[in-house]
Amino acid sequence: NISRQQGGLKGAFRLMMPRPPTLAELGLPAAIAKVTEHHQGLVVIAGPSGHGKTTTLAALVDLLNRADPIHILTIEDPVEIVHPKHAAVVSQREVGRHTTSFAAALKASLREDPDVIVIGELRDRETVEIALTAAETGHLVLATMSTPSAAKTIDRLIDMFPPADQSQVRASLGAALKAIVAQRLLPNAQGTGVVAAVELLVGMLALANMIRDNKLFQLPNLMVRGKAFGMIRLDDSLAEHVRAGKLSEEVALQHADSRKELLAALHPVAAEPARRGLFGRKDRE
Repeated sequence: NISRQQGGLKGAFRLMMPRPPTLAELGLPAAIAKVTEHHQGLVVIAGPSGHGKTTTLAALVDLLNRADPIHILTIEDPVEIVHPKHAAVVSQREVGRHTTSFAAALKASLREDPDVIVIGELRDRETVEIALTAAETGHLVLATMSTPSAAKTIDRLIDMFPPADQSQVRASLGAALKAIVAQRLLPNAQGTGVVAAVELLVGMLALANMIRDNKLFQLPNLMVRGKAFGMIRLDDSLAEHVRAGKLSEEVALQHADSRKELLAALHPVAAEPARRGLFGRKDRE
């Protein structure tokens, strides 16, 4: 990006990768790869701006590209990582060069028989509406959103619509949503780079009912129970990085959803309350 300022021209540059990265190279858990096993539905990669959403999306597209002879259509602004020819046919379209908008390209894409539709960003109601329609009609839709967590992503998707339409949107989103990957890039313990802390919400009947009935306040409990189904809580991801020496405890606590739960995970003995007997005296071991 080039802009003018008081002292003259100013430029901000981003280094581009010569090829799509792998999830392992990005330090992301292997469980995320399972989102590419769906044949239809919506998968959202969420996170703050500049926290690697596009790179993670490219890694998932590369998995699909190598796996099956399918048609993958991407709509990007701009095209940042070019996907080479593997098993799939990858058509990469850039907003401003090959199409006027995400929504216009999405409408056209439904006539091009794609198996997978990749949307650089869900920015507006029209784009979300068409993406949900595509996800409900047999396409796997992968997209990014600049939202900090899975819960905020669901709220943002619904809030794009007027109140009169939100009940129907909740039902559609609950049925279509297959996964949300919310990630944050944090400075590593060595001070030499960053490490990705991840939240993975997996679509299931309980989640669909929760979205439909507007009961997202129950989401933290679902995430705890959902560990058996591959869900990952942000605090669990942070704790794993701290134990592995990749992330300092101080940085992890700054970004935790619950400092108390993260401390309990990192220091289970210290966090365990003292057992007491009658009249408040500590029990003897």
